[in-house]
Amino acid sequence: MKIFHNPSFLIFVAATKVSATTLTEDSFQDLASGKASFIQFCKSSDSACKEFSTTWSDLSTKYDGSDKFLVGQVDCDNSENEFFCEEYYEDASGPVIRYGSDMLEHRYDGDLDPTSMSGFIADLTIPCSVAYVDKWCNAEEIQLIEQYRTMPLSELEELIDTMNNAFEQQYEEAEAKIDAAEEVVKAAKKTLKEAQKSGDNSRIDEAETKLDDAQSNLDAVEADYDKLLDEDQPVTLTLMEEIQDERDMAEAYE
Repeated sequence: MKIFHNPSFLIFVAATKVSATTLTEDSFQDLASGKASFIQFCKSSDSACKEFSTTWSDLSTKYDGSDKFLVGQVDCDNSENEFFCEEYYEDASGPVIRYGSDMLEHRYDGDLDPTSMSGFIADLTIPCSVAYVDKWCNAEEIQLIEQYRTMPLSELEELIDTMNNAFEQQYEEAEAKIDAAEEVVKAAKKTLKEAQKSGDNSRIDEAETKLDDAQSNLDAVEADYDKLLDEDQPVTLTLMEEIQDERDMAEAYE
């Protein structure tokens, strides 16, 4: 066998071995299913990204071929990734790293050295699901899956409806609090306007204080509502809905 000693060839091979997994939005969706993802968003033209490229390449190579973790990068100079980067990169400067499931729910703000990032990835998990029970479900969740598979379908559907109704009530109560707080702000603004017309400084000060308090309360209840919207659906409800779909499909093919 002939051995090549061409230096440029060796450099090419070395570069190929350490190149990071480069993703587009489509390829990410194809590869991320069932995996805990750790994805760098950056622009190939950005100097900070260029400086970080070797570190990231070494990291991604370590997890190449993993059946549990997807470590890759998205080039936000690539027009194919325009909407992907609008959602997760937001025209930042330097690398932005997101992690989670295929929704990339979180932003990584830890140290950027290989040891820190590798240790962080090793501890990543995603919620248990029926499709990937062997990867991400603990013993208690596996027991629940078996329980949902064997209970009467009508009982399972009733449990799902009960949980969904409870969440819907939470949303309705949160929206009602916002409506009430908005009315208080509206009334406080009216009171302030009347006080300003009167020219009474003490009334004005009192009205301004009440408006500030009303606005602070409105901000707080809106923040609570946003937090409620951001909360993940409980794993138990997700598992029940997945089992329901599984059993409905099985019945359809009987």
